[in-house]
Parts: sequence; C-alpha cells; structure tokens
Amino acid sequence: MASQLKVDTLTGVTTADVINITTGSTTTVLQTGIAKVLINGTLLSGANTINSSINITSVTDNGTGDAQLNFTTSFANLHYVGLGLDTYGNKTMASDLGSTDSSEHGTGLIDVNMYSNDPTAGSLGRVDVPYNYGFLGDLA
Repeated sequence: MASQLKVDTLTGVTTADVINITTGSTTTVLQTGIAKVLINGTLLSGANTINSSINITSVTDNGTGDAQLNFTTSFANLHYVGLGLDTYGNKTMASDLGSTDSSEHGTGLIDVNMYSNDPTAGSLGRVDVPYNYGFLGDLA
C-alpha cells in the first residue's frame, strides 16, 4: 500500500524555506525546482488572450509578435531563466525572451518576441501566435 502525506504547510527544520527532495542519490531544493511564472496565451492582432497563468498580472501588446509579460510578484534579480514555445500550425517558430535592455528585461517584466523562421510561411519576421512560457528563479 502506498503512503500518502497530507499537509497544508511545509517548513524546513534548519532553514524555513529550504525543503530537500531526495530521489536516489540526487537531492533538489523544492523551492528552486518550482516554476515561478507560467503563461499559456495568444497574441493575435491586438487581442491578448491569457488562457491560463501563474504570477502574471497582464500582457502588453507592443506590436506584431511582440508582447510584454508583467509579473505579479517580481523576481529577486535578473538571473531568472525563461523557456518558451510558440505554435503556429506546423510552421517553424523561434522566440526571443527579453534582451539586455532594462525596459525589456526587468525583475517585474520580460519582453517576448515571436518569429517565424520558415521561408514557406511568407515572412521571416515577427508573427502573432499562441505561446507558452515558463520562468524559473528566486522571487523577491
């Protein structure tokens, strides 16, 4: 029979916000392994649709294939990691997550650009498409 643990709160013994998970010989700190921002949305001709999200207050449409994701709770610093997937039928897509420009990559926001790099799509530039992004890092 499998064991089941039901709790409302987990608190580390040595340090309150450090809970270790050990699988075999690998130990991971639970808090660092949790996505802090997730979004599934669509950017189509000025109509931003957020289908589901975690830690997103809004999406700003900056033009074709250019959206700014605004976080509810900011990251502690700029050293967070983003993962993205843009979808547009069977076309090949590429993403640009932020830049070194502080107006496009901050602790409370990130600018994302969606590109078609399929020459048969008729355009190699920015395109409005459905997207999925996730971000990992320490929150403020």
